[in-house]
Amino acid sequence: MSKKPRHKKFSIIIAFHIMKDRFFLDLKKFKKLNYTNYEILIMVDQYVNFYFKDKKIRVIEPKKNIKLGEKRDLGYRKSDGEFCAYIDDDAYPDRNWLKNASKIFDSDPKIGAVGGPNLTPPDETFWSKIGGLIYTSYLTSGAQQYRFVPVGRYDDKELQGVNMIIRKSVLKKMGGFTNKFNYGDDTKICSEIRKIGYRVISDPSVIVYHHRRPFPFDHLRQIKSIGLHRGYFVRKYPETNAPIYFAPVVLALGFIIGLLLATFIGVFRLPFILLFVGFFLLGTISLFRYASLPMSVLGSIGIILTHLWYGLHFIKGYMTKHMDY
Repeated sequence: MSKKPRHKKFSIIIAFHIMKDRFFLDLKKFKKLNYTNYEILIMVDQYVNFYFKDKKIRVIEPKKNIKLGEKRDLGYRKSDGEFCAYIDDDAYPDRNWLKNASKIFDSDPKIGAVGGPNLTPPDETFWSKIGGLIYTSYLTSGAQQYRFVPVGRYDDKELQGVNMIIRKSVLKKMGGFTNKFNYGDDTKICSEIRKIGYRVISDPSVIVYHHRRPFPFDHLRQIKSIGLHRGYFVRKYPETNAPIYFAPVVLALGFIIGLLLATFIGVFRLPFILLFVGFFLLGTISLFRYASLPMSVLGSIGIILTHLWYGLHFIKGYMTKHMDY
């Protein structure tokens, strides 16, 4: 009589700075996982003296002022699992997150990392839902729409750190993340995984729910940071470059140049207005399948502002000689 295959252990690693009330609410949702062989390692700078009754949870206080990449390395070194499942403190998993990831890893030993979409939680506030809705449009995310909508399985160039599961044996081969980044550590680790001959897979069944920044102000602050760091990262590590990163730059510069021409040269006025209205309508239509008409209109405005803000700060980041991650 053959034995049932052993469920391999996953070490869920959450690295962040300060524990907040919402984190404890999200942590309870891990108990709904349809997979039992896991542990949770919490890597946090400022620990709230809170007693965790769950024996699966371990809190590790790293040295002060270390970067996110260093915390993730510390988590991997302290882990007991065969896979290190990285997730952010402002996210929680779908119940089948680990079960589905396990099946994918089992399908091919050359799969080094697995991730999937990060979706907007159904109970978010209205303005946070708008912030999440912006990402779901192809006009925002382009070929990387699958990061925000569960649409297909891909051999990916990079996974997002909010949903990134890596074989521990692969991490050992590379010596871990080996960087002191607060941003871009996920890009670099996926690049290294592919360099040593392993696949990086994004699958629509490996889902986490990621809290969104409310639109407009918090959302645009986040876009500013993403644009700055992405621009700098593309310059410093050109091997991580992708054409999609430059699309918002083209749109932002096109809008600014078009606006100036339309303002001072009358012949450009009507074409600029038609192009602007056309893009706005396309944005609204692209979102209408996911939300109501009022939300789609607001989301379309958000798409335009997102491209402008990202594009301008990408240029600034690209031109920056040194940046603290």
